[in-house]
Amino acid sequence: MLNRNDDQNEAKKMVLFCIAAASMVLLLFLVVLYMHENKNTTKHVVKEEKKLAQEETEIEVGKSNLVSDDLDFWDMYDKDAKYAKELEEEENDESVSNDSNKIKDLSNSMRSKSTSSKTKNTDEDEDMSESSMNSRNGKDRDEMDDGKHIKVMGEDGKAAWYEIIEDLKKNGYKFEDYLTSDNGLLKYNAPDIKSKAGIDVSGYQGSIEFDKVKAAGIDYAMLKVAQRGYETGIITIDDKFVEYATNATNAGLPIGLYVTTQAITDVEAVEEANFAVAASANYNVRYPIALDYTAVTNDTARTDKLTNKERTDIAKKFCETVKSYGKIPAICATRDFLISSLDLEDLTEYDIWLKDKAVTADYMIVNHIEDEEENKSTSSNSTSSKSSSSEKKSKSSSSEREEEKPDYIGTDYPYKFSLWQYSNSGTINGINGSVNLDLSFVNYAER
Repeated sequence: MLNRNDDQNEAKKMVLFCIAAASMVLLLFLVVLYMHENKNTTKHVVKEEKKLAQEETEIEVGKSNLVSDDLDFWDMYDKDAKYAKELEEEENDESVSNDSNKIKDLSNSMRSKSTSSKTKNTDEDEDMSESSMNSRNGKDRDEMDDGKHIKVMGEDGKAAWYEIIEDLKKNGYKFEDYLTSDNGLLKYNAPDIKSKAGIDVSGYQGSIEFDKVKAAGIDYAMLKVAQRGYETGIITIDDKFVEYATNATNAGLPIGLYVTTQAITDVEAVEEANFAVAASANYNVRYPIALDYTAVTNDTARTDKLTNKERTDIAKKFCETVKSYGKIPAICATRDFLISSLDLEDLTEYDIWLKDKAVTADYMIVNHIEDEEENKSTSSNSTSSKSSSSEKKSKSSSSEREEEKPDYIGTDYPYKFSLWQYSNSGTINGINGSVNLDLSFVNYAER
């Protein structure tokens, strides 16, 4: 029995020995294989490094045979119409002797997201308080100023050009023929359009005597009804809305309303529209109820990250909601904001209230005052010498005005608009301090 157990133990030892021997043989085989592969890899890397070094030497000492035709690979990309003119001018420039510089110039041109202004006079971008079109007066023309593009000033003070959309209905007003000034108020008096003079006011103006405002020549008033907080997102009624709406109505002035928006969703747009319509219930609102875009300066706002499409959808939702109550909706914004921050093709059903300081208003006011002086001189029994002196002075003043006259009158906003805030520094009897002045090209009171 004991011998049998010894035999079994010997067999087990033999099996373990065989396994250990096989493992050692396999490990030795793997070590040899690894060393062989590592040697080949090292040789390959050295060979590649020598090859690269040789190629770099050849490039460094060799002469480039590249020509401009070898680099003409831009045809595979669609050239956006907004940049086509710039690219064409790049291609017509004198050829650059250094091939690498030319590649860099072309690449930078294609990567540009907006066409930068190329004016020689840098003063054009400095005064952001003026209308962006005013900054063009007396300056060298940009290369994109071809009648097919419009320049917009960004918040960073830099100019960008936008292509004028052919399918949008254009601004057909003939300002040079029919825009005049009367005691500081602009009027548009064409055969088919008689403008109405207006103001837009908020609690900032304090107490207003609307009977005096009407007597001063104002035909309507746009009243701020509410604003949404740019941080909190809470809607609050304007402090003076009820007072203004009551007193303006009692004075016989037709009124419209506007909400300063900070809506970031369709739901908030509907909320703003409902708020304005509800607040107007006790008054005969005959002018539009407008969604007002007013920039938040020196701070961040909850609307800053909205896309153009999101802003446009919000504006549409506001207007559709106002319209569903039988009221007239409108969108109020600056010239630059309308062009750069909204998709106007999707807002053609709604009236536009343009904010843009009038060009040549001062010129026309001076002209108006001088005309009055000439009329007084004609009606009085002045001597012939005084009359002759007045006539010479008139001709001299007229000549000076011709030299100072800008290239266009009114606004260069290219698309149709129905209301126009042309000044934010007007003065009207019945209002303390400055006030925004407006024109309406539509008589909403009789619409």
